[in-house]
Amino acid sequence: MGIGAGCLIIVVIGGIVGGFFARRIVRLNREASQFADASVVAIVSGWSEKALIDRASPELAEELNEEITSRATFDSWRKLGKLVKYHGSKPFSLWTMQKGAVTTGIYVGTAEFQDGIANIKIGLIKQDGAWRIAQFAVYGQQLFGGPADDDPNVHRLLLTPRAAWAGASV
Repeated sequence: MGIGAGCLIIVVIGGIVGGFFARRIVRLNREASQFADASVVAIVSGWSEKALIDRASPELAEELNEEITSRATFDSWRKLGKLVKYHGSKPFSLWTMQKGAVTTGIYVGTAEFQDGIANIKIGLIKQDGAWRIAQFAVYGQQLFGGPADDDPNVHRLLLTPRAAWAGASV
């Protein structure tokens, strides 16, 4: 067997492995996107804390149940009014961490409300075969009443567990 045949074998094996991972990523992205969209609509349609808690990771749910700030955050989000139209989410990032077989992803969507437009970022985590919300953020000028500027933190309200996703920013 010559060098050419050896290279051909490597290319074929690489193609098979690459195809497997590509299909897996497409499947995970489709699952995560569907979960993200259904979750966002359930939460923002009535600004439901319960809808978020029901879909939250254990870490986020614990903090939502313990913190008064989640109620204040939802009260601020309610300033946007009722949901008029949700335009769906797009993946911002999706990756798999092999230790513990945890898959995470961040999705971004735009929603129109009675009193303004907001971008919604939702951080997801898949553990033990189920997608859960690890982070939930709503960005909109109307949340704080000031003019929009280039600092995304000015108009952002974020619910995220302190311990989980410590280095991730939404």
